[in-house]
Amino acid sequence: MQPRATKKRGFTLIELLVVVAIIAILASLLLPTLSRAKENGRTAMCLNNLRQIGIAMSVYVDDAGAYPLAQSLDWRQRLNLEPPFLSFTTLLRTNYPGSVLRCPSYEHAGGKYTRQFARGDGGMSVFGAYAYNFGGVASHQALSGWVPPSSIPPGRQSQFGLGGKVVPKGLPTPIAPDEIAHPSQMIEVGDALVGSGEGLGAGVGSLIGEPDFSVGIVMPALIFDWVGATQGTQRRHFGKWNAVFCDGHVQTMRGKELFAWKKDAVRSLWNNDNQPHLEFPAAATPSGNPFP
Repeated sequence: MQPRATKKRGFTLIELLVVVAIIAILASLLLPTLSRAKENGRTAMCLNNLRQIGIAMSVYVDDAGAYPLAQSLDWRQRLNLEPPFLSFTTLLRTNYPGSVLRCPSYEHAGGKYTRQFARGDGGMSVFGAYAYNFGGVASHQALSGWVPPSSIPPGRQSQFGLGGKVVPKGLPTPIAPDEIAHPSQMIEVGDALVGSGEGLGAGVGSLIGEPDFSVGIVMPALIFDWVGATQGTQRRHFGKWNAVFCDGHVQTMRGKELFAWKKDAVRSLWNNDNQPHLEFPAAATPSGNPFP
């Protein structure tokens, strides 16, 4: 007697839908973790870039006996991270794809690299991932790019950052390393403030990085009010900032640890004498107080 053949049973539609739903739920749980892991990797690369920039800065300071001036020649060129007069975009995109001046998180946020020869002192402004602490809380360089010179408050000619001391006549004098009161508490270079690059050579809808890091403590409103700033900041390092200090250590910091313009300890981080200099209040502040 032949055994009766059994009919193979397949999945029902409901069973398939249940499996698909389970896979979708698992994917939704895993994707944020994978996204965070990717950004952690980008942040680690950025910190390594800043560490290398800090080493290059130390070599320059040892040779020159002073920090790079913030005028007439871009600080990146002075550190020999960029050959003089070579297109910044060409350097980063073509010649040196692994350049320490490229932050993967900045690029992930939509940041572009561009250069403009539009400075009043005849120098150049290079917009990219990283920015130099030009003038601390008294930086008039920070203001000059955003407001008419006639509206710059009186007295904002003294520079407490690293870009040089402004004198009444002649070129600024550079800052010597022994003028840094506490190198471990003095910001050197960090993630640039980002915002719209339209009209600055970067194209419609693109983001660029402001080359003066101290603009964040002088005009904290730009962190929020510059078109595209919030989008760019939130997509980079989960809204945090990387920086290298004058002693060479690197650090990831929250916005309020860098830009809380009313806190003496925060203001002191920007100044070579490690003093808050309350006589130079922030020139433009956001509505409310985002850095309590």
